[in-house]
Amino acid sequence: DGVQFQPNSCERCMCDSGSVSCTSENSQCCPTCQDCSLNGRVYRNGQNFMNDTCSQCSCAFGNIECVIQQCPVLSCVNQHRLAGSCCPVCDVGCTFEGRLHRNGETFNSARNQCLNCTCQRGSVTCTRVTCPPVSCLDQHRPPGQCCPQCPGCTDGLEQWTTGSSWQQRGNPCMTCTCKDGDIRCSRRVCPDVTCDNPATMADQCCPTCARCAYHGVVYGDGETVVAQDACQQCTCSAGEVSCRRMECPSVQCTHAGRRAGECCATCDGCDYERRNYRNGERFTPVGSSACISCICQDGGVQCTSIDCPQITCHNPTNLPGQCCPVLCSHDGEEYEYGEIWYADSCTTCACDGGKVDCTSPTCPTAPCSHPAKLSGSCCRTCEMCELDGHTYSSTTTFPHPTEPCRICQCQDGNVACRSRPCPALSCTSPIHEDGTCCPSCPTSCTVGTSQVEEGDSAPHPTNPCLTCSCQDGNLNCTERCNSSPECSHPTDGRCCRDNCDGCHYRGRSHDNGEVFAHHRDKCRSCSCINGNVRCRLGQCRALSCSNPVHPAGDCCPRCPDTQCIHNDREYADQERFVDGCRQCRCASGSVTCKPISCDPTTCTHPVKDGCCRSCTGCRINHVDYQNGDVVPDSSSNACEVCRCLNGNLVCRARTCPVPSCSHPTMKGCCPACEGCLYNSISYHDGSSFESFENPCELCTCSGGNVGCERVVCSEPACTHPDTPGGCCPTCDGCQFGSSTYDDGAIFASHDNTCLTCVCSKGTVSCVNKPCAEVACSNPSIGSCDCPVCSGCSYNGDTLYEDGQFFNPPDNPCRRCSCYEGNVLCRDTRCPSLKCWVLSEVHSPGSCCPRCANCSAVGYLFAEDETWISPMDSCLKCQCHNGVVTCGRTRCIVPCQTTVAVPGQCCPVCRGCTFNNMPHEIGSTFEANPMDPCEVCECSAIISDSPSMTCHRVMCPSLADCPRTCIVQPDPGTCCPTCASRCTYGTCGSHNIAIPHDNRCMSCECNANHTWLCSPTSCPPLDCPQSDRYTPKGTCCDCCEECIDPSEGCVYDGHTVAPQHRWLVDKCTTCQCFAGVNCVTQRCRMLMCNSDEAPSVTPGECCPHCIPRPASCVAFGDPHYQTFDGRMIHFQGTCRYLLTADCSRAAFRLDFID
Repeated sequence: DGVQFQPNSCERCMCDSGSVSCTSENSQCCPTCQDCSLNGRVYRNGQNFMNDTCSQCSCAFGNIECVIQQCPVLSCVNQHRLAGSCCPVCDVGCTFEGRLHRNGETFNSARNQCLNCTCQRGSVTCTRVTCPPVSCLDQHRPPGQCCPQCPGCTDGLEQWTTGSSWQQRGNPCMTCTCKDGDIRCSRRVCPDVTCDNPATMADQCCPTCARCAYHGVVYGDGETVVAQDACQQCTCSAGEVSCRRMECPSVQCTHAGRRAGECCATCDGCDYERRNYRNGERFTPVGSSACISCICQDGGVQCTSIDCPQITCHNPTNLPGQCCPVLCSHDGEEYEYGEIWYADSCTTCACDGGKVDCTSPTCPTAPCSHPAKLSGSCCRTCEMCELDGHTYSSTTTFPHPTEPCRICQCQDGNVACRSRPCPALSCTSPIHEDGTCCPSCPTSCTVGTSQVEEGDSAPHPTNPCLTCSCQDGNLNCTERCNSSPECSHPTDGRCCRDNCDGCHYRGRSHDNGEVFAHHRDKCRSCSCINGNVRCRLGQCRALSCSNPVHPAGDCCPRCPDTQCIHNDREYADQERFVDGCRQCRCASGSVTCKPISCDPTTCTHPVKDGCCRSCTGCRINHVDYQNGDVVPDSSSNACEVCRCLNGNLVCRARTCPVPSCSHPTMKGCCPACEGCLYNSISYHDGSSFESFENPCELCTCSGGNVGCERVVCSEPACTHPDTPGGCCPTCDGCQFGSSTYDDGAIFASHDNTCLTCVCSKGTVSCVNKPCAEVACSNPSIGSCDCPVCSGCSYNGDTLYEDGQFFNPPDNPCRRCSCYEGNVLCRDTRCPSLKCWVLSEVHSPGSCCPRCANCSAVGYLFAEDETWISPMDSCLKCQCHNGVVTCGRTRCIVPCQTTVAVPGQCCPVCRGCTFNNMPHEIGSTFEANPMDPCEVCECSAIISDSPSMTCHRVMCPSLADCPRTCIVQPDPGTCCPTCASRCTYGTCGSHNIAIPHDNRCMSCECNANHTWLCSPTSCPPLDCPQSDRYTPKGTCCDCCEECIDPSEGCVYDGHTVAPQHRWLVDKCTTCQCFAGVNCVTQRCRMLMCNSDEAPSVTPGECCPHCIPRPASCVAFGDPHYQTFDGRMIHFQGTCRYLLTADCSRAAFRLDFID
């Protein structure tokens, strides 16, 4: 109250009892009618200005008057306004060759198509078109065009005549033709090849049999082919890949192993209990104790027992499959199994099976641009700012860490930067140093070839009369004059009037010692003595003549002759003589003297040498110094030594000796070992202090050297001592994990949230947190080993998720479910069976029994019994696992001449000899070694003599066997099976199933709970077999009209184009048409003669008969065995042809005896 204040420059206010009253303070704050203000700009009285392009305004005593410019009326349609002008103007067009063109239009001349013209503001500018070069001789110019062309077609840079054809560059399968200037291309149709593994070369279109393509790799003719089976040795021959099985040599070890990609077992590894191990590998045998360790050594296996080391942990843990208790090692510390600890404030680690598993929390995105990670926190926060690795507090203004020309401010995690303002400089030539933001004045100036520091002075290098000083980087030179010389009438010296070796008197200069007449009184004489002029009346000397004369105007009488007397000596007229440093002459009785002429000096402190000054020494402060003498007290810097050098004073830094200690202090100008300078702090000799680098070290200064030793701490009597000073532990608090707790504090364990800990005199003790009671009967184990109702525990160890159904392992006839920690079970009801007495069986793992036989068509059939329909001899059924499977027999003809037998589906061959091997009546054998599903039976159908029939095996249906339980057939076997752990074949009444192993078979459960499976019946088709396709997901074929030909396919994870055809292997061809349709070639039965053997030619699918392999041998001195087994013995010095390829001349083997 009562305080006056000024809110602005125009008002003064006062607070009076809670009210504010203000009065005008300055008359200049009020507006006047002198000048004008418009749109923030001030205009002087009488000033004219443009408010916009169409308004002309003037200022008159605070009033603005504007006149709008009137535009003329235009008659043109196309108008535009020029930049900076008010009124529109008409678009100016161009008339060229009798035609009107718009402004800016580009066109070709009608008379010369090679001129390209542009209309611009009524003027037409034309340029000639540049034509590309053409390489043909019969070029022509089409009508209406400028540039010549070649007849025919242009493909890139190549010219083609009309009617010519060529292969498209980069695509040999495309053939192009030039017709009427247009290029038409079509895809080349490749002929069919006769080999199974044709290859297409990079520059060819169609595949040929000159090479082999096998699993995406092209091999040359005769080249070894890499087979997928390591035991197969394959060769490429005429586009066919033929393979034969490799024979393995015997090994001399007990457990020879087979390495991946190899066929034969070697002693470089071990096969132990059907598992392969590398040489030198240690392992635990399957099914044995974890404390048994075996090693594979050169194909042999040696096993020993493992001795576990002694451990000192409180709760050692043995994991399944491991012998010794498990510990984890992390950062030099060992942790027990299941133990959890904090690696840092953000990382939690756990020991799991001997491995350390560390996790960090997922941090949310901070709502600021430069969040910072604070000490002790895991996630970034907007409380501070982080920029280029530096952290700044909020509201802090700081220089940019990498850009010195910018100043930044941190505000709630956001950093805003602006350019740094530079101060005004007083120098005229500022410099911009690297790494700095603003220009600065130089810290030194250049004088000649030397540098002068800021504030210092130096003589001018060429003008000794000038002294130059460095100020703000600028060199200022002034005359070197002595403002108070030691004499009253000095003469001009080297630089200014300060020379006391002569006198300057009444506008004239006189030499030192010169006597001259007074300027008014001739009887007074003046003398110059060291720059001072002294005048006095002249004393007349005694004359030796008896008749002296006193001429008018003379002060003294003289003898009538003309001789001169000077310093009591007589000199003849015109005689010259030297008087000290003067040259004198006697003239008509008077003596005139002047100083001897001296050469000028070039130094700043010359000394007097005789009558002249020289640079052989220095005169400083009225003291003469010889050349090389030290001039004391001549520099303001005590650490400099100045010497006289050729008449100049030269100062240099003192030379200090190298100290013999590691941490010397400064004594005067030089370092000395009389104390210690440690971390920029001086310590007296013998003092002790704490180390700045390690608070647990105590340092001592001795003779300029600093020695540090670790502080010896006593062993604390607690298990978790605190280190408040960072050095010695104490039991006044607890250090637990990465946190410090006061004595008596209660807290949760950092590495185990299930523990509650207390700090008591430096020791931390933890106990488990109590578990809350639950209201469910079968709780699962949750966190901290406490029961929870979010799952179920059954029989003490089996855990089930909430809502899960299961069958107890000990009672498959019970069906249970888990619901909020409670297990609810009920018994399974089995269907009643109508089986023969004692014919019910229980499958392993199943609850309900099933009939051990099959019931069909009113009969009961035993397990694995087969029968033929009395209505159709080709319809065959079989009983397997309570499932009846029926299907039509697929016959195979193994001979050229067959016999039809009534009641038999397949034709019969006389005799039971197959591939030159006889078979007995009642035997069954494989007809095709490459297809185990093709079998033959030898029986006595025709007149009790051996006869043979062959067919494909009909596999029993797996009915309701789950898809995951179907086991594919092993090599050498035909039919898939259902795993023993799974059950199938038991059905309820009126069930229908589609077997997973054959989607084209339908099964129905009859009244006797027997599955009856038969092929799906398909409607007849009227299209040929080649036009029939099986749509994806169906069993029956349909004609081509029902298929979408544009639909692609997916095969082996790759997308296949529609209509594409490819080879899966040498026997299987697939095509993408309404899904992937694959056809496998069926090989006919092979009947070879006794001197022949079946063989598969590389690239072919089916075997054929070839002559049996034979060998020829040459040995001894000399003996020969031919291919047909004949022995020949003869000697001779000849060249013999042992063997050669007679058909293709592929090889030739000569022998020289």
